[in-house]
Amino acid sequence: MTASPRSALERTRYLVVSGWNILFGYGLFAAAVLLFGHSLSALEASNVPVLSLLGRGYYLLVSWIGWAIAVPQAALATRRVAYRDETLPSPPISRVYELYLPAQVVGSVLLWAAVGLLGFPPVAGGFAAIIIAVVLSYIAQTYVGFRVPLVVGEVRPAAYASDYNVVGSLRALRKAFGAVLHDVFFLPSALALARRRGTVPYVFSGASYHHASAGVRAWHRIIHEMNERGMVAFSLDDVNPDWNERRITRIGYRVMRALGDPIVVYPEVVTGNPLGSKRVVRFVANTPGYLGGDTEYPDTELVFAWMRRYYDTDRILRVDTIERDLFNSRALPEKDVDCAYLGKAEFRGVEESPQTFGMTHITRFPHWPPTRKQLAELLRRTRVLYTYDDCTMLLDEALLCGCDVILLPEGRRLTEADTAGHLTQEEYDAQLARFIDETQHHRPE
Repeated sequence: MTASPRSALERTRYLVVSGWNILFGYGLFAAAVLLFGHSLSALEASNVPVLSLLGRGYYLLVSWIGWAIAVPQAALATRRVAYRDETLPSPPISRVYELYLPAQVVGSVLLWAAVGLLGFPPVAGGFAAIIIAVVLSYIAQTYVGFRVPLVVGEVRPAAYASDYNVVGSLRALRKAFGAVLHDVFFLPSALALARRRGTVPYVFSGASYHHASAGVRAWHRIIHEMNERGMVAFSLDDVNPDWNERRITRIGYRVMRALGDPIVVYPEVVTGNPLGSKRVVRFVANTPGYLGGDTEYPDTELVFAWMRRYYDTDRILRVDTIERDLFNSRALPEKDVDCAYLGKAEFRGVEESPQTFGMTHITRFPHWPPTRKQLAELLRRTRVLYTYDDCTMLLDEALLCGCDVILLPEGRRLTEADTAGHLTQEEYDAQLARFIDETQHHRPE
């Protein structure tokens, strides 16, 4: 797969900054060894066991002292120069050292092996150790760490920049290895279940789960509901562990393709048919092309829409993802705050006006408040929600919490008539049943 220009640019900057970090760290180590190595190694002749041990392994002590000095500048250079990420708050220094610690442990083991076992001089052994550690880190990050989100508007997780090191790569490799093992042990039984029930399995591709987007929550809720109703539905992206979702890898998908064509479901923000499926279903949760993706779909695709406002079809599938035990107007506290929400304002071509500059802002990325419960608590205290986004589930949630909702810059008061409205369980069951029936029988020529 060809890297995107953005990913390639980040990779180049990462390599440059990594080169500087190597030179800086190794320079400290080599200088300290040359300046203080003779004096420190003389401690080996001491009658004090601790001092004798330090003298024997003085190069390791020098390595750790140099590491403690080099880590802050390495983290700053990676964050601000390699990834140029000014939007996220800097982590506490303890977190920075925690992230770089595994790399130092690996480097220390390699240094000990080079000097203590192979007899390299400390300066040469240190150089060999750091090169091996960097190569291993780069390989892991190149094939696991560099990822471009599929969903337009999706941003990197909070730990993205600071986790571009050994610990982040090891975590990603462990996750990838676990996913492959899951395919090996659970994919055969799931496919066998679909065969016994006479159904075609589904693969949903295009959105990793996160609670800050109602569209993403709805996407994964559909997968959950499909599995609850006896279908076999997989996700190629991260899932909600609290729901009945099955995650597979692209290797697992290829196995499924070899055994028979699964039904592949894409959101409207995915362009074309990247998985090359013969049976494509498109779930349109916004106006095609508004947030990315194609503006039209081929006749071979079966298209379902969140509402006819987005796509002219009677194939409607809406999912109520609002937790009404949280978002409601029962026993409201004192309403003492006004809030603003920019959301997808840029897609409407509008900018924030001074009217809302000093207000409490609800944000998408990074999402604040950070949890659904905290968001509900804020909305229940909110007098007026001023929104620059006219297409978000936040409007429904605010109205349920008794907020006045004003669309800016128009200044128009929104009501339930301006939103998707409430969906009864009977309506939802009928829509999902139609989705299952038509997608199961969808066989384009």
